[in-house]
Amino acid sequence: MTPFNTNLRTTREKAGVTRQELADNIGISVSALGQYEQGRREPDLQKLVTIAAALHVSVDDLLGYHVDDFDKAAALFHESTGETATLNGDKVNMNGPLARWKWRQPINKAVFVESINSCVSSFDTELRPRLLKHALIDSLDRAYRKEYGIQEETTFDKGLKNFFLQMIQQDPRLSKIATDPFIREGSTNDIMNAIEKELRANEQNGNEKAAAPAQDHAADDDQAKEKGPHSKE
Repeated sequence: MTPFNTNLRTTREKAGVTRQELADNIGISVSALGQYEQGRREPDLQKLVTIAAALHVSVDDLLGYHVDDFDKAAALFHESTGETATLNGDKVNMNGPLARWKWRQPINKAVFVESINSCVSSFDTELRPRLLKHALIDSLDRAYRKEYGIQEETTFDKGLKNFFLQMIQQDPRLSKIATDPFIREGSTNDIMNAIEKELRANEQNGNEKAAAPAQDHAADDDQAKEKGPHSKE
């Protein structure tokens, strides 16, 4: 079994998260996190759960226990949506307010696990806290409809799509894609991908502006004084 400190460091690096970012996210100092990764200290249970949630893994992953792929997918599904998934042979039964009218039939285990894992692996880390639930539902719903040959858009699908369209219209950062006909007519997944891309572009532009050197107004003022108030130069 791999030690906790090694699993923590490996998981953090794999997620592309710096020590400073993770420390800020879970409310501890960088030095404290460094001690965790060096094996000099260990977090209490509540802090361990917080770290796992911030890195989008299970506590068992951090502690080095082997967890079945289905158990990991089912845990993430439950944590994100509040719904439950139970295994019956090679079929997965989904239960909860949403599943009772949306996913009434069981889905293949491999399809369930793949739909959850593919969503997590491709989803933008910075947006997960806000949008992961909707992304998982959309990913699983597409897999479910494909397995049962369901083509029509459900009431829930329309509501989810309208949610993202309203988000685009109300957020000034997304004004460039608000009137794009491809976006408005695309699938929920198309809309989410466009939102992620546009927000990343906005962030990059903001970082570039922040890094631009400030104009030296003091030097300009000194030069003007040297020329004098009536200079024609």
